[in-house]
Amino acid sequence: MNTALRCIAWVVVISLAPLGPSRASLCEDQHRELIVKVEQGRGGNFDQQLTQLLDQYGLQQKEALSTIGAFVVRAKSIEAANSLVHTPPKGFAYIKLNYISFPATAPSDVPASQWHLAQIHADEAWTHTQGDSRWVAAIIDSGVDTEHPALKGRFWINPHPGSSGFSGDANGVNFRASPPDGNIADGNTNGHGTHIAGIIAADDGRGLRAFVPNARLMILRVGDDCLDPSAAVKAIHYAATNGAAVANLSWDVSASPELLAAIKHAPDVLFVAAGPGDTGQSVDGSPTDPISAHLPNVIAVTGTDSSGAYIFPYGTRLDIAAPAKAILSTLPNDRYGTMSGTSMAAPLVVGTALLLKSLAPKWSAQALKHYIVDSADGPFEPRSAFRRLDAARATAPPIQIDWPAADATIDPHASYLLLKWHALFSSSACRSLDADLVFAHESVPIVRNRAVDANVAEYRVDHSTSGLATLRVYCSDTDLATKVTNIHFVHPINDPN
Repeated sequence: MNTALRCIAWVVVISLAPLGPSRASLCEDQHRELIVKVEQGRGGNFDQQLTQLLDQYGLQQKEALSTIGAFVVRAKSIEAANSLVHTPPKGFAYIKLNYISFPATAPSDVPASQWHLAQIHADEAWTHTQGDSRWVAAIIDSGVDTEHPALKGRFWINPHPGSSGFSGDANGVNFRASPPDGNIADGNTNGHGTHIAGIIAADDGRGLRAFVPNARLMILRVGDDCLDPSAAVKAIHYAATNGAAVANLSWDVSASPELLAAIKHAPDVLFVAAGPGDTGQSVDGSPTDPISAHLPNVIAVTGTDSSGAYIFPYGTRLDIAAPAKAILSTLPNDRYGTMSGTSMAAPLVVGTALLLKSLAPKWSAQALKHYIVDSADGPFEPRSAFRRLDAARATAPPIQIDWPAADATIDPHASYLLLKWHALFSSSACRSLDADLVFAHESVPIVRNRAVDANVAEYRVDHSTSGLATLRVYCSDTDLATKVTNIHFVHPINDPN
């Protein structure tokens, strides 16, 4: 192997010196930050070449982003930074702004209600599962008001605080701070992060119901009224290494290779991303990340109103739609209110993923995505491929039993039970079925003997079984069960077909 000549690319984040402590000036200053990739030339020492390049353009290294081989550096002037953006000099593969605005979300005067839970059939999903506190959702956003009474007890508790190198990370980390710390309070003017957390987990005991009653939220603050992409990269790494199963990204950024690299390095996390631009326009002509890359562990979400009609972006790069108009949730300082936007749709998909993960703990992020999207209701918009979120279907197996039916009578002396079913939707996540019979005092597995055709199979039945039973058919290695009740094992009966 010839190792003498190789080109290596490194990512560098350039930030300008802060101009003042106000929120407006901080966002303005962040707007001047840059993310650049620096290419190493053939041969030579990279550290020496990096130093020479930074010195040449008056850039000062601030910190390293080790997970993606990146560096944060400071420019001497805003003019110098703008010049680099508009005319990238030799030695830079690309130069991009390190700035994201949270999508527009504004309080609404619509009467308070949780219509969105009814539209996605949450009540039926709750009969399948209430979630499992073992499975954690990372809220990568503006922080959360952790003292809100409706959110008490809903936060992830770090079993080893400080072990990741961040002080005070009991419930999460503030990656907006330098150095990162445990101040995860909501820094957004409208309470963006608190509202998102409440959509998943808030329960005030007086009528506001949590979508996922047993949810646990890891709070990773990456901005306030503006978002820091380099902080998001670090937050994604933290979420992955600290056990988050799902992550909420209610924001987007124009083509961002460093963000995609971070997500690719976290294949076990399902990322739910809000579609860009809260308008009823196509998003196909203006690529934004992370949705533009069609990564297997990213679900791209758009929004609907209470009629189920889409009101926000459409396009082939979007996977699914969820309620996004006048969504009631928590706000900082013990308040409540409604907001609208794709930011509000994404946490409903996150909550559905948490419910499904509690029933299918062995499923990968990709399997969860396929099942949620496949089970959705639709399509409903001819210009798009996405469909409406249905939490009830997403927490049930993708089959309906045609035989035996409820109250059927089965010959207890028969050697086999003929099982017939049909698919409710297609999903690669549920590849095989298991079954058992639940009698009053015992559960009796029934073993598949042979397939008759694609949707008919014989299952071996224990000859000693008799009495009233419930048949359960479920996706293998999950608790996604379809039940047929009151099957009576008494008298012989012929197959009606």
